[in-house]
Amino acid sequence: MKLTAIRMGLGVLFILLIVGVRFGPEGDGTDDRATQLIHELYPDYQPWTKAIWEPSDRQEQVLFGIQTLFGLGLLVYLDLKVRRRSL
Repeated sequence: MKLTAIRMGLGVLFILLIVGVRFGPEGDGTDDRATQLIHELYPDYQPWTKAIWEPSDRQEQVLFGIQTLFGLGLLVYLDLKVRRRSL
């Protein structure tokens, strides 16, 4: 079981390394890339709606971090719940 946890940890670090190298420090995400592609393919495209609130870069990072922690917490909770049932 300990070896499995080490392997999972190394796998997560490997994925984070790939994501960090792929997107770089500027943080261009899929939303930015999709918007850029839409403007390249359809230059006169106008969005149907406007954003109610646009967070600053720092706020966006904090919100993404909170979302990540929530998702991780949910995965850990479900993992523990499944392990308790199997015992």
